[in-house]
Amino acid sequence: CLRFSRDFVTFFNGRQLCKELSTRTMNQPLQEFVQTGSPKAFGSIVRLHTDAVYSQCLRQLKDPALAEEVTQQVFITLARKAPKISRNAVLAGWLFNTTCNHCADIRRA
Repeated sequence: CLRFSRDFVTFFNGRQLCKELSTRTMNQPLQEFVQTGSPKAFGSIVRLHTDAVYSQCLRQLKDPALAEEVTQQVFITLARKAPKISRNAVLAGWLFNTTCNHCADIRRA
């Protein structure tokens, strides 16, 4: 994480500052996608998070083909619901929760 002057870090809690910077950086492509509908921005989100979403699906479902399908469903859900995601939300956390929900739906079916 970046280091700033003592006064600046004292003003912010050091961890909160790091979290805020990383959240802002990680959510930048999401905000660009929401504002412009940019396929490039959405593509960068997919590239950045696909491995984590797929791994979580595979851990929960234990079926590679089904994990791929659910991974696609998660990103389709993101594309549909992106405007409703809070600017302060951590995208990785939102994706994790959405992945768990999709996997739970599959297991219940």
